[in-house]
Amino acid sequence: MPQRDFYFIRREGGATFFGLTSEAFISGDWKLVHNSPTSQMELFNLSNDPYERTNLAGQEREQFTRMFRLLQLHIQRGGRVPWQAPELHVPVQF
Repeated sequence: MPQRDFYFIRREGGATFFGLTSEAFISGDWKLVHNSPTSQMELFNLSNDPYERTNLAGQEREQFTRMFRLLQLHIQRGGRVPWQAPELHVPVQF
């Protein structure tokens, strides 16, 4: 059976977040997570760290960038309008 990727997107409400989103993306043993709209993205290897204690975003930059771009494209496809081309931006901060 081929591997399946999982995307999770949650729109936050209220005066604190004003409709910003929290996201997660699981691909194989890897999980990219954005737990709150005001926090940094984190990357975990679930086979080595099932309790998500060690953020590898700074150490596994290629994996982080790959997963961030795929998550970004997934979000853009969900809100796509015909006149917009997808744009890829990778965050600099961790």
